[in-house]
Amino acid sequence: MGIFETFPTDRRITTNTPQTFILVADDDGVTPPEHGIHFYLGLRKMNIPAELHIYKHGGHGFGLGKTRGVISGWTDLCEEWMAEVTKESK
Repeated sequence: MGIFETFPTDRRITTNTPQTFILVADDDGVTPPEHGIHFYLGLRKMNIPAELHIYKHGGHGFGLGKTRGVISGWTDLCEEWMAEVTKESK
């Protein structure tokens, strides 16, 4: 059984799933970026707001990535997204 069958991210979405910020790296050798893509598409099907960012490099577990090139900007994107979501919910 493959990883998608074992952990079907898009099939675990319910009406209680919150708005989601998704960040993946194309060169992640542990979790394929397709997981994030399928999850994003599943959220869209359920009309749950989501934002998806795919970086070419970053690997797996890049954390805050402050010293890792282009991916280091992801925290700013997430901060902007959280501010937007917070403003929308008021």
